[in-house]
Amino acid sequence: ISKDLVVQSPIGSGGSRTFICNQENYEKVRKKLLLDENYSVSAYQYNNIPYNIHCMIGSDQIVLFLPSRQEIEISDTLEYIGNNFTGSIPIFVKAKIKEYSIIICKKLQNMGYRGVLGIDYIYANGEMYFIEINPRFQGSTRQLDNILKKHELPSIFDYNYWAFIGKELPDARVEWN
Repeated sequence: ISKDLVVQSPIGSGGSRTFICNQENYEKVRKKLLLDENYSVSAYQYNNIPYNIHCMIGSDQIVLFLPSRQEIEISDTLEYIGNNFTGSIPIFVKAKIKEYSIIICKKLQNMGYRGVLGIDYIYANGEMYFIEINPRFQGSTRQLDNILKKHELPSIFDYNYWAFIGKELPDARVEWN
């Protein structure tokens, strides 16, 4: 059982309002919390590996882009500091990211969602856990866009526009294997 808790504001970006709280730093973290704001609280999963994937949802298509490993700095906060698209992600991890992302995207597509989104996961104790959906461009979108351009694929911003106007989306599975 985790002795640390993740305390997260519903408004934040890159972990800017996400805290690791335990008996040792409780008072320090408590002083940073806003009294009129709600926070989600969950058990911190030790030894986890965070992953992210950009997805594009059109009316008839779902495109999954290259997943990445998130780089996180941990102190009293969980701060996003970048993504690693070039590192090796185990094939079984990529398979789970793909499987779960398609399920999530199909549900969102059926609800009428269109365009870009990011999905965060953590891998810990032999399991893949869904963390959150970010219905927007991500901090790592620029890196991904550069990878797409390097492989002579359209910009992710073009994909996003095309998803809204119903244009067919090209396959973008670059270096999945």
